[in-house]
Amino acid sequence: MDMDNTLTSHSVLVPENITAMREAQARGHLCVLNTGRSYGFIPKDVLRDGDFDAVIAGGGAYVRTRDEVLLEEDIPEDAGHELCSYFLQTDIPFYLEGVEKNYCMNEYREGFIRIRTPEDFPDRASKITILSARTSSLPEDAIRLIQKYFHFIQHDSYSECIIRGCSKASGMELILRHFGIPQEHSIGMGDSENDLEMLDYAAIAVAMQDSVPNVLKRADFVSCACADGGVAQALRRLLP
Repeated sequence: MDMDNTLTSHSVLVPENITAMREAQARGHLCVLNTGRSYGFIPKDVLRDGDFDAVIAGGGAYVRTRDEVLLEEDIPEDAGHELCSYFLQTDIPFYLEGVEKNYCMNEYREGFIRIRTPEDFPDRASKITILSARTSSLPEDAIRLIQKYFHFIQHDSYSECIIRGCSKASGMELILRHFGIPQEHSIGMGDSENDLEMLDYAAIAVAMQDSVPNVLKRADFVSCACADGGVAQALRRLLP
Protein backbone atom coordinates (compact mmCIF):
# COMPACT_ATOMS: atom_id res chain seq x y z
CA MET A 1 0.00 0.00 0.00
CA ASP A 2 1.27 3.43 -0.98
CA MET A 3 1.28 6.04 1.76
CA ASP A 4 0.50 9.58 0.58
CA ASN A 5 -3.07 9.97 -0.70
CA THR A 6 -3.62 6.21 -0.37
CA LEU A 7 -3.23 5.21 3.27
CA THR A 8 -2.83 8.78 4.52
CA SER A 9 -4.55 12.09 3.88
CA HIS A 10 -2.27 15.07 4.54
CA SER A 11 0.30 12.62 5.99
CA VAL A 12 -2.15 11.31 8.62
CA LEU A 13 -3.43 7.74 8.51
CA VAL A 14 -7.14 7.59 7.73
CA PRO A 15 -8.66 5.91 10.84
CA GLU A 16 -10.85 3.54 8.83
CA ASN A 17 -7.76 2.26 7.04
CA ILE A 18 -6.08 1.40 10.35
CA THR A 19 -9.14 -0.54 11.48
CA ALA A 20 -9.33 -2.49 8.21
CA MET A 21 -5.62 -3.34 8.34
CA ARG A 22 -5.99 -4.75 11.87
CA GLU A 23 -8.95 -6.84 10.64
CA ALA A 24 -6.88 -8.15 7.71
CA GLN A 25 -3.87 -8.99 9.89
CA ALA A 26 -6.12 -10.82 12.36
CA ARG A 27 -7.15 -13.09 9.45
CA GLY A 28 -3.52 -13.83 8.57
CA HIS A 29 -2.87 -11.27 5.82
CA LEU A 30 0.28 -9.14 5.75
CA CYS A 31 0.03 -5.35 5.44
CA VAL A 32 3.05 -3.72 3.82
CA LEU A 33 3.74 -0.01 3.41
CA ASN A 34 5.24 0.69 -0.04
CA THR A 35 6.18 4.35 -0.31
CA GLY A 36 8.38 6.60 -2.38
CA ARG A 37 9.39 8.38 0.81
CA SER A 38 12.66 7.36 2.40
CA TYR A 39 12.41 5.51 5.70
CA GLY A 40 13.62 8.62 7.54
CA PHE A 41 10.91 10.76 5.92
CA ILE A 42 7.97 8.58 6.98
CA PRO A 43 6.18 10.23 9.93
CA LYS A 44 6.85 8.28 13.10
CA ASP A 45 3.17 8.14 14.00
CA VAL A 46 2.43 6.51 10.62
CA LEU A 47 4.97 3.78 11.36
CA ARG A 48 3.65 3.35 14.89
CA ASP A 49 -0.07 3.37 14.18
CA GLY A 50 0.27 1.52 10.88
CA ASP A 51 1.97 -1.42 12.65
CA PHE A 52 3.09 -2.72 9.25
CA ASP A 53 4.44 -6.22 8.76
CA ALA A 54 7.06 -4.74 6.43
CA VAL A 55 8.07 -1.41 4.92
CA ILE A 56 9.35 -0.68 1.42
CA ALA A 57 10.75 2.87 1.31
CA GLY A 58 12.63 5.14 -1.06
CA GLY A 59 10.86 3.65 -4.05
CA GLY A 60 12.32 0.21 -3.30
CA ALA A 61 15.78 1.33 -2.15
CA TYR A 62 15.15 0.32 1.48
CA VAL A 63 13.22 -2.79 2.48
CA ARG A 64 12.66 -4.10 5.99
CA THR A 65 10.43 -6.38 7.99
CA ARG A 66 9.55 -5.55 11.57
CA ASP A 67 13.02 -6.51 12.81
CA GLU A 68 15.25 -7.17 9.78
CA VAL A 69 16.63 -4.92 7.04
CA LEU A 70 16.49 -6.89 3.78
CA LEU A 71 17.89 -4.20 1.47
CA GLU A 72 19.54 -0.79 1.79
CA GLU A 73 20.73 0.91 -1.39
CA ASP A 74 22.41 4.31 -1.06
CA ILE A 75 22.92 6.98 -3.71
CA PRO A 76 26.48 6.57 -5.08
CA GLU A 77 28.89 9.23 -3.88
CA ASP A 78 29.92 10.33 -7.37
CA ALA A 79 26.28 10.79 -8.38
CA GLY A 80 25.55 12.78 -5.26
CA HIS A 81 28.52 15.09 -5.74
CA GLU A 82 27.70 15.71 -9.39
CA LEU A 83 24.06 16.51 -8.63
CA CYS A 84 24.98 18.75 -5.69
CA SER A 85 27.51 20.64 -7.81
CA TYR A 86 24.84 21.29 -10.43
CA PHE A 87 21.91 22.22 -8.20
CA LEU A 88 23.96 24.44 -5.87
CA GLN A 89 24.35 26.74 -8.88
CA THR A 90 20.56 27.05 -9.17
CA ASP A 91 17.76 28.17 -6.84
CA ILE A 92 15.80 24.92 -7.26
CA PRO A 93 14.86 23.34 -3.89
CA PHE A 94 16.56 19.95 -3.62
CA TYR A 95 16.01 17.33 -0.91
CA LEU A 96 17.95 14.21 -0.03
CA GLU A 97 15.95 11.70 1.98
CA GLY A 98 17.78 9.14 4.08
CA VAL A 99 17.15 6.19 6.35
CA GLU A 100 17.78 8.22 9.50
CA LYS A 101 18.35 11.85 8.46
CA ASN A 102 17.12 14.18 5.73
CA TYR A 103 18.94 16.97 3.92
CA CYS A 104 18.01 20.07 1.94
CA MET A 105 19.68 22.42 -0.49
CA ASN A 106 18.67 25.89 -1.75
CA GLU A 107 15.91 26.03 0.83
CA TYR A 108 15.60 25.74 4.60
CA ARG A 109 13.28 23.12 6.03
CA GLU A 110 12.89 22.44 9.73
CA GLY A 111 14.41 19.13 10.75
CA PHE A 112 16.55 18.89 7.59
CA ILE A 113 20.34 19.27 7.51
CA ARG A 114 21.49 22.01 5.13
CA ILE A 115 23.82 21.09 2.25
CA ARG A 116 26.07 24.00 1.31
CA THR A 117 28.86 22.30 -0.68
CA PRO A 118 29.13 19.01 -2.65
CA GLU A 119 31.32 17.71 0.18
CA ASP A 120 28.29 17.90 2.48
CA PHE A 121 26.65 15.05 0.55
CA PRO A 122 25.75 12.35 3.12
CA ASP A 123 26.92 8.73 3.14
CA ARG A 124 23.40 7.35 3.58
CA ALA A 125 20.71 8.75 1.32
CA SER A 126 18.23 6.68 -0.64
CA LYS A 127 15.98 9.18 -2.44
CA ILE A 128 16.05 12.62 -4.03
CA THR A 129 13.06 14.92 -4.28
CA ILE A 130 13.26 18.11 -6.33
CA LEU A 131 10.63 20.79 -5.98
CA SER A 132 9.82 22.44 -9.29
CA ALA A 133 6.97 24.70 -8.25
CA ARG A 134 9.03 27.77 -9.14
CA THR A 135 9.26 26.65 -12.76
CA SER A 136 6.95 24.65 -15.02
CA SER A 137 9.58 21.92 -15.37
CA LEU A 138 13.22 21.22 -14.69
CA PRO A 139 15.82 22.34 -17.26
CA GLU A 140 16.63 19.70 -19.88
CA ASP A 141 20.28 19.50 -18.82
CA ALA A 142 19.15 18.82 -15.23
CA ILE A 143 16.90 15.99 -16.39
CA ARG A 144 19.71 14.48 -18.50
CA LEU A 145 22.04 14.59 -15.50
CA ILE A 146 19.47 12.96 -13.22
CA GLN A 147 18.72 10.22 -15.73
CA LYS A 148 22.39 9.18 -15.75
CA TYR A 149 21.86 7.72 -12.30
CA PHE A 150 18.14 7.62 -11.51
CA HIS A 151 14.68 6.74 -12.69
CA PHE A 152 13.12 10.19 -13.05
CA ILE A 153 9.43 10.75 -12.28
CA GLN A 154 7.94 14.18 -12.96
CA HIS A 155 4.86 15.21 -11.00
CA ASP A 156 2.93 18.49 -11.20
CA SER A 157 5.03 20.41 -8.70
CA TYR A 158 7.95 18.14 -7.85
CA SER A 159 10.16 15.41 -9.24
CA GLU A 160 11.34 12.13 -7.76
CA CYS A 161 14.67 10.49 -8.42
CA ILE A 162 14.69 6.75 -7.66
CA ILE A 163 17.95 4.80 -7.65
CA ARG A 164 18.26 2.79 -10.86
CA GLY A 165 17.40 -0.87 -10.34
CA CYS A 166 15.04 -0.02 -7.49
CA SER A 167 11.28 0.33 -7.72
CA LYS A 168 8.19 -0.26 -5.68
CA ALA A 169 7.77 -3.47 -7.70
CA SER A 170 11.27 -4.76 -6.91
CA GLY A 171 10.69 -4.07 -3.23
CA MET A 172 7.37 -5.88 -3.40
CA GLU A 173 9.00 -8.87 -5.10
CA LEU A 174 11.66 -9.04 -2.37
CA ILE A 175 9.06 -8.98 0.41
CA LEU A 176 6.93 -11.68 -1.23
CA ARG A 177 9.98 -13.88 -1.70
CA HIS A 178 11.08 -13.32 1.92
CA PHE A 179 7.72 -14.41 3.30
CA GLY A 180 7.20 -17.18 0.72
CA ILE A 181 4.04 -15.62 -0.69
CA PRO A 182 3.20 -16.24 -4.37
CA GLN A 183 2.86 -13.15 -6.53
CA GLU A 184 -0.66 -14.21 -7.46
CA HIS A 185 -1.67 -13.65 -3.82
CA SER A 186 -0.65 -9.99 -3.85
CA ILE A 187 -2.59 -6.74 -4.02
CA GLY A 188 -1.06 -3.34 -4.77
CA MET A 189 -2.79 -0.08 -3.87
CA GLY A 190 -1.81 3.41 -5.00
CA ASP A 191 -2.75 6.70 -6.56
CA SER A 192 0.30 8.22 -8.27
CA GLU A 193 2.70 7.80 -11.20
CA ASN A 194 5.31 6.29 -8.89
CA ASP A 195 2.88 3.45 -8.11
CA LEU A 196 2.54 2.20 -11.69
CA GLU A 197 5.27 -0.47 -11.53
CA MET A 198 3.88 -1.80 -8.25
CA LEU A 199 0.37 -1.93 -9.65
CA ASP A 200 1.55 -3.66 -12.82
CA TYR A 201 3.41 -6.28 -10.75
CA ALA A 202 0.59 -6.97 -8.28
CA ALA A 203 -1.92 -9.69 -9.03
CA ILE A 204 -4.70 -7.18 -8.28
CA ALA A 205 -4.16 -3.45 -8.81
CA VAL A 206 -6.27 -1.07 -6.73
CA ALA A 207 -6.56 2.67 -7.36
CA MET A 208 -8.04 5.29 -5.11
CA GLN A 209 -10.92 7.14 -6.73
CA ASP A 210 -8.90 10.37 -6.68
CA SER A 211 -5.84 8.81 -8.37
CA VAL A 212 -4.06 10.30 -11.39
CA PRO A 213 -5.52 9.19 -14.75
CA ASN A 214 -2.72 6.70 -15.59
CA VAL A 215 -3.31 4.83 -12.34
CA LEU A 216 -7.06 4.69 -12.88
CA LYS A 217 -6.47 3.20 -16.34
CA ARG A 218 -4.25 0.42 -14.95
CA ALA A 219 -6.45 -0.55 -12.01
CA ASP A 220 -8.41 -3.76 -11.70
CA PHE A 221 -10.49 -2.17 -8.94
CA VAL A 222 -11.18 1.50 -8.19
CA SER A 223 -11.98 2.14 -4.55
CA CYS A 224 -13.44 5.26 -2.99
CA ALA A 225 -11.34 8.35 -2.36
CA CYS A 226 -8.38 8.20 0.02
CA ALA A 227 -9.95 10.43 2.67
CA ASP A 228 -13.09 8.26 2.64
CA GLY A 229 -11.13 5.11 3.49
CA GLY A 230 -10.28 3.82 0.02
CA VAL A 231 -7.82 1.24 1.38
CA ALA A 232 -10.38 -0.01 3.91
CA GLN A 233 -13.06 -0.44 1.26
CA ALA A 234 -10.67 -2.39 -0.97
CA LEU A 235 -9.42 -4.66 1.82
CA ARG A 236 -12.95 -5.55 2.88
CA ARG A 237 -14.08 -6.10 -0.70
CA LEU A 238 -11.12 -8.14 -1.94
CA LEU A 239 -9.75 -10.15 0.99
CA PRO A 240 -11.29 -13.42 2.18
